[in-house]
Amino acid sequence: MYLNEATQIDSQLQRIEQIKTLLKSMHIPKSIQQNLLKELSLLTSFTLNANLDHPHQSAEPTPAPAISSEEPTIPTWRLKQLVDGIPVAITFIDKSYRYQFDNPRHRNWYGKSESEMLGCHLKDMLGEKLFKYIVEPIIHRALEGETVTHEVPFSSATNSKYYRITYKPAFHLDGHIDGVYIYAEDITKLKEKSRALKFRESVLRTCLEAIPDSFFSIDRDRNILLINQTARNSFKNLHDVDIEEGTNLKAVFEQKDQNISAFWETEIYPKVYAGQPYELLSDYKTDRGEAIYFSSKIAPVFDEEGNVQGAVFTSRDITELKRNEKKLSDKNVELQKYIESNLQLENFAHLASHDLKAPLNTILNFTNLLDQKSQHKLDAVEQDFIRFTINAATNMQQTIDALLRFSRVSNSKIKSEWFNPCMMVNKLLEDLHSNIKDRSGRICVGELPRELYGDQVLIREVFQNLILNGIKFVQHGVTPQIEISSEENMSHWIFSVKDNGIGIAEKFQEKIFVMFKRLHKKEAYEGTGMGLAVCKKIIEQHQGKIWVNSQVGNGCTIYFSIAKNILN
Repeated sequence: MYLNEATQIDSQLQRIEQIKTLLKSMHIPKSIQQNLLKELSLLTSFTLNANLDHPHQSAEPTPAPAISSEEPTIPTWRLKQLVDGIPVAITFIDKSYRYQFDNPRHRNWYGKSESEMLGCHLKDMLGEKLFKYIVEPIIHRALEGETVTHEVPFSSATNSKYYRITYKPAFHLDGHIDGVYIYAEDITKLKEKSRALKFRESVLRTCLEAIPDSFFSIDRDRNILLINQTARNSFKNLHDVDIEEGTNLKAVFEQKDQNISAFWETEIYPKVYAGQPYELLSDYKTDRGEAIYFSSKIAPVFDEEGNVQGAVFTSRDITELKRNEKKLSDKNVELQKYIESNLQLENFAHLASHDLKAPLNTILNFTNLLDQKSQHKLDAVEQDFIRFTINAATNMQQTIDALLRFSRVSNSKIKSEWFNPCMMVNKLLEDLHSNIKDRSGRICVGELPRELYGDQVLIREVFQNLILNGIKFVQHGVTPQIEISSEENMSHWIFSVKDNGIGIAEKFQEKIFVMFKRLHKKEAYEGTGMGLAVCKKIIEQHQGKIWVNSQVGNGCTIYFSIAKNILN
């Protein structure tokens, strides 16, 4: 085909406009795009000026030079230079499927030179099957005026990439199509970002479905953008409405409950869309009349410029928490009554015991005098009466002493100090020597802490009670054997006193620490039943616990803990 010089310039202008159209549709950095468009506009001006300076008088037609002509005009050379600088692979195919020009990025795909590519048929580059079944139908659509875009993966020995290939019809000035521009953009990073975005969205949705709270987000028009199943269920249960992403929350409330709608529109939205988070506690009545409570928070969502574009809503069902608070409040009232009652009982016990002690001592003293002076004047039955009275008074005296001791431990403040527990236990064993010797007992003291912080007098009493119990509660004919040891954890020292006694049945193991609780008749094992109750009170004052591990006939181990740092 031959064109005169004027037509050649028109073709040059047409090509420039086509390249400008291509650039505007490409996903390339804006700065590069704007610079190239500016250069093309200057090139258009240069071509037009050249046309005005050299008016053409049509003569013999001359061949139309291609963009890659060996002797390009200045505008053609500059256009070729600009096309080569476009940061995507680009080529132009005429209506006969032959390459008319391309840039270096495109030629590098095939490893061909510019002269090898010019005029080459597309089929020769792509192969028969790829051309016939994939590319040719697409180019045919482009030649019909349709812009076709599709994405294709490309793998090599070193990496994998994704390209977006666009087939764009090249419209002539008179409107007819004289070919197809094909350009390929590397969208690998875009694909990676898209995959990462989809993964983050999947993680977000998984998290939202995993949390027990209701969650949804809305835009400024009250349209729901994101919602989890808990929120869907909540709306269904409370308002009998099904909501999904895209549901308009304002329309839902206006239809179901005008009061709620008015509250949101006048109270919540103005504050949230002004940038302030909003918190509220709400309650609803179920069909059965039960109250359910929700703690909710509505927070504004800002864009990059600090403008509020929407809001997120989270709500937690705190009905069980409210019920537990009510139960706890009721328990606290009961506990306070119990504490007050217990204090009154302890005060009464202290006063009663103290007031009983003097008259009881009088009864016991005079009964002993009566026994001594009337021993030969009374018959055997009368003497038994006196002995019964003396024994009862003695037992009463022991009980009162134990009760007073428990009262003093309960009401007095512990006097904490640092002391050596090993030295304290050894001194205690010296004081109990006669008790241990009478039963041929064997006491083994393991490793104890070098120092302990607490009330040494009270802790000594705990060890004393436990050692004496270990000596006392053994079967007749069995040599008492007691092992004392300790271990520590992060917050407490844990002591143990193990014996080889008669043991304690599991059903009684909690009861042995109760005041006056005896598991055996006094005739079998003497005592008031107060020793372990006193031990429990002392250990609790040292912010610890006391417990037992035992089986009937296999001995007993009493454990107790003492806090390392006692808070006064």
